Amino acid sequence: GLDATFDGFTVMPYAVNAVDPKRFLLGFYGLYESRNRGDTISVVTPDPMLANTLAIDPANGTDATGGATVSALVYGGRNANGTPNADVIYAARANWILVRTGATATYDRETEIPNAGVIHDIVLDPTNWQVAYAVDDNHVWGTIDGGRNWTDLTGELLVNGDNVGLNTVEIIK
Repeated sequence: GLDATFDGFTVMPYAVNAVDPKRFLLGFYGLYESRNRGDTISVVTPDPMLANTLAIDPANGTDATGGATVSALVYGGRNANGTPNADVIYAARANWILVRTGATATYDRETEIPNAGVIHDIVLDPTNWQVAYAVDDNHVWGTIDGGRNWTDLTGELLVNGDNVGLNTVEIIK
């Protein structure tokens, strides 16, 4: 038939903004943001001042090497004082976390999580976007400083062998 060569869909992470549902974010080799229900899409690129160790083309936000795709996204959160920050983004590529902290066209942080595998999911504390958690296959990682530093929180999960095959993380308050 017509679909004889079809071999499946490619998973593309996406996130609807947590504080402004008109906005959404897509990721594949680049990050693509809409602030108006998809009427327009813009590319979120790295800040030119970053070391850009991921070989992301600053002109179009895509991986210039064709390597790691975006594996997890979080979009929108709340500041510690309770006000919304619709512009915050956390995006994972392999074991790197990219963070945009404010209303710019670029993300302003790239942080590698040493010893992490591919990050599968990220979640923000609903009361403070600077507190976040991420998981790879076997670890739970946490940050309290907006993604600048990440700590392995796996703890007893590792000791008891309950850390195998982690795919998602949630916060319940």
